[in-house]
Amino acid sequence: MRAKQVYVSAALLLLLSSCSDSVVDDIKSASENIEEGNYKTAVVLLKNAVSNDPQNYNARQMLGEAYLATGNYAAAEKELEIVYKRVETVDDSVAEQLAMAMYRNESYIELQKLFSEYSGHGEGLKYYYALALRKLGDEGESNKILKANATSESKYSLLSGVILSLLAKDYAEALSQVNEAETAQVLSEEVSWLKVQVLTLSGDSLLATRELEKYTENKPDDLKATLLLAVEYIRSKQYDKAEPIVDSLYKKNSKSGLLSELKAYIALNNGDKESALPLLVSAYQSGRKSPGLSFEIAKIAFEIGQYETSHRFLSLIEDGYEKDRERINQLKLQVALRLGYTEEALKLYSPSSRYLNDAVAAELGYQLKRNGQPLLAFDVTQNYLSEKAKNDPFFQNVIGYIEGEEISLEGLYKSTKNAGEEIALLIATAIRKNDLENALTIAEDWAENAEAKDRALALEFAGFAAMKAGKTKRSDDYYSRLLLLEPSNISANLNALKKDIAQSNWSRVEPVVAKLLSESPHNEKLLKLLLDVQVANGDASEAFYYIKSHFEDRGDFRSSLLYAHSLFIQRNFSSVVEVLKKFSDQSVPDVNFIRLYTLSLSALGKIDQAVEFLNKKEKSYPDDGNVKMFLVFMLEAQGKFEEAENVVHQLIKIYPDDPRLIFARVELLIKNNEFSEAEKALASVPNELRNIDLYKLANGKIQLGRGQPLEAVNILSRVVDTNSRGTDVLYYAYALASVKKHEEAFDLLRKYLSREPNDIPVITALADGLKSTKPLESAALYRKLYDLDKDNLLALNNAAYLYMEGDDLVAAQELIDKVLVPKGNPPYLIDTAARLSVKLEGVESGNRLFESLIGDNPSGSLKKLQCQYFSDTGQEERAQTCSSNYKQY
Repeated sequence: MRAKQVYVSAALLLLLSSCSDSVVDDIKSASENIEEGNYKTAVVLLKNAVSNDPQNYNARQMLGEAYLATGNYAAAEKELEIVYKRVETVDDSVAEQLAMAMYRNESYIELQKLFSEYSGHGEGLKYYYALALRKLGDEGESNKILKANATSESKYSLLSGVILSLLAKDYAEALSQVNEAETAQVLSEEVSWLKVQVLTLSGDSLLATRELEKYTENKPDDLKATLLLAVEYIRSKQYDKAEPIVDSLYKKNSKSGLLSELKAYIALNNGDKESALPLLVSAYQSGRKSPGLSFEIAKIAFEIGQYETSHRFLSLIEDGYEKDRERINQLKLQVALRLGYTEEALKLYSPSSRYLNDAVAAELGYQLKRNGQPLLAFDVTQNYLSEKAKNDPFFQNVIGYIEGEEISLEGLYKSTKNAGEEIALLIATAIRKNDLENALTIAEDWAENAEAKDRALALEFAGFAAMKAGKTKRSDDYYSRLLLLEPSNISANLNALKKDIAQSNWSRVEPVVAKLLSESPHNEKLLKLLLDVQVANGDASEAFYYIKSHFEDRGDFRSSLLYAHSLFIQRNFSSVVEVLKKFSDQSVPDVNFIRLYTLSLSALGKIDQAVEFLNKKEKSYPDDGNVKMFLVFMLEAQGKFEEAENVVHQLIKIYPDDPRLIFARVELLIKNNEFSEAEKALASVPNELRNIDLYKLANGKIQLGRGQPLEAVNILSRVVDTNSRGTDVLYYAYALASVKKHEEAFDLLRKYLSREPNDIPVITALADGLKSTKPLESAALYRKLYDLDKDNLLALNNAAYLYMEGDDLVAAQELIDKVLVPKGNPPYLIDTAARLSVKLEGVESGNRLFESLIGDNPSGSLKKLQCQYFSDTGQEERAQTCSSNYKQY
């Protein structure tokens, strides 16, 4: 391009002679500024000139060239295109300038159209056309034009040669050619831009940055070059220089994926991973999708505890992507473990991975053991240690010792050369093998001779080994020394608190645990202890806060389980289900998970969902006892005793030596009134267990069911008292009532309720039993039933009826008024309300109320109830009429 074209030529004089004075002055001043390289000022002057004289196409061409000089290619394309389309004859210079503007503004289709329309194909137009064709995918035609240009005598020949060398990835040749062009001083701006690209592609970031700094200084409006300069600053770790450029560009275009990515890398350099993550996600969603970016997002998400996000982006990396494959799989394994997806983790586990470490292998083993797969857990640990031992004689000997080989621990200890981790492994291995004497000997020697960096660890292991060996005084001494060395050491502090914990002296325990948690807020042992302590003290708000914060930071399976436990204590069952639901499909059976999830569903009245969940789990894990037992509980809650008994029967086949299952099956058979089958099942209980209360309880219930109440009373009287379970107390009370010992049965139930005042089945039984002999006491019990369960309208009705019969009309009216509505009342409530109205205001009042409540089309049963009401209230004629009419219903 002609950077400083001399416009004070004859053509310029001709131009000026035809303009108004203000336009002439602006053009003349603009020409002078262009001569001096002040393109920004020239742009302002030429914009004024064009504004005042829109038909002045020479001024527009000057403005387009000035825009090209500043790097504002979009504006340059606009002005030069006007000139090209409206001037009758244009020369090659206009077409060349327009082609350059179009190419730099990425208007490749428009450039292709320009080439087809313009008859004079100068070398400059052909050069930019060839570059546009490559962008449009026509590499063959592009190469053909570039090769022709490269062999021509035009000023574009060297530039075309540079492009061809770049395409061949011959960066040394490209740099030589661009330096030659630079020396020849032809097309200096285009050469400068090509030099930037050559240096960037060749990996010379420092020289590329210097060239870009000069280039952008001359072309401040070239945003592409400015962006490239920011990229090179980041590549060369000059983040302080990149940051203001990226921030400025980001404000103009916050939707740019590349700018979001660059801004994220700057944030990462500043240690701000929390800000970097959403920027990288935004970059990915804006089209910068690549396996590398997915992996980067997954890594950062994992590091800041956003495990679900990490898991999602790892899943986006296709299996065919081989770069960093081992690291990707290892991160997938760690994320799966964090989320409690143990089966997924097991598939990813590879003991030979160079990225596998002790913590990951231990966590996988822990989860497998927790989920009822101890043998598999042991295999994982052994495989990992075996792989680790291949090139490590020390580990080979440790494994040999574990497997029973005659290996001297003392010799291994001496061979460690005081390496802390190896000594700790030796002690832990000895304790695991129950070789407590050797473990303590090594631990105590290490505690006295450890290097300064390992002294705290040595004292901790010595304290633990002494405790396991039953040497309490020595253990306390080591932990005391550890506490002096590290006042915030968790093990030492908990050891100091052990007496207070044993004596439930929570007021002394709580402040110490709270202080430790303030320094180690993610220690699950401390979180659980603080929760237990504060629940015992009556105010667990601080523990709830710590546990919630831990969950929000981590979000993994274990933190979710702990948070759900705290919510369960608060009886926030809907939140328990919400927190755990995402693990319901992926999680292998974990007894605490199953307990919290299914009991919360049950508490929300969603027993069907709990049963559906457990049935799905049982199909996936048919041998898992925890799943089956909770399924039994839920089926029992649904009253499906036969189905529950079948599940228990399956459990007995899996665990034939577990007598608890026999008793569970007997209990279910009793509840299903299958007393003969229950007696047969009870006969399979081993003789040595026939003296325990559980056996006697079952036998007593069976005798009652088989019509032997005296035998039942004789058995149950020895094992049931007011401290027994409510169901057992009820069976004993029924047995007493069956042998006419009603008052003794009622007293038993009253005493039990003094201890457990809200046991609904027992309250119901006592209320029903007292209805005829002590109606007011029975009414009070029914009223309590309604207070405990507002949906129990029958209990409210019974209370109201009994109060009415006892002439406590005020109490009866108070209860009826609570629930009576104009329509949709249960028939028994309508009847009681009408009878009460008769007592309060006479039969006509009662009749009107009855009629208003039953509506125009009463059911046959409701009409029959009305006939009985008429008869009971002395309205015989109406009763007879009602009975005659009843036949039509």
